[in-house]
Amino acid sequence: MNKTMESEKKGNTSQLEKDFVEVIEEIGEISNLDSLSSKILGYIIISQKPISMDEISQKTGYSIASIFNKANIMERFGVIKRMKKPGSKKIYFFTEVLDGELLKEQIQLMDKKITLGKEGMERIKEKYKNKKLSKEDLKRMEKVKSFLDYSNKAEKVIKKARKIIENEFS
Repeated sequence: MNKTMESEKKGNTSQLEKDFVEVIEEIGEISNLDSLSSKILGYIIISQKPISMDEISQKTGYSIASIFNKANIMERFGVIKRMKKPGSKKIYFFTEVLDGELLKEQIQLMDKKITLGKEGMERIKEKYKNKKLSKEDLKRMEKVKSFLDYSNKAEKVIKKARKIIENEFS
């Protein structure tokens, strides 16, 4: 067994893993994801099997408590999943980020936000349609109408995106 293979068996990080995680950090940065969360996600994605908090801590250099806190947040958002192996008390994490499920969940979340906004703006529009409004409120009502138009367009885009994702990841 060569030194690289021995090093990886001991839990050390390969250069390929580091390069992969670096790219995930860059993606995370433009997605407003903090550096540690991006690193955690990167190591979980690149791992060939569920990865323990100990391993993630060792690879990132952050404490298990920090890993636990960030992982909990990502788990609540459905980005990663937690598991325990039979006979072990260790917590392991994995993701299905590359199987299309996360993308489908994100589309559903966007759809919910658009629907809430659309329904809310329709309620406001209905509530004030027969009322005499001040100049300022007339301008505000234009914003409500603009938001409603935007929501209708976004709803069509999401519907198309959902069909494409279902076709590509089925």
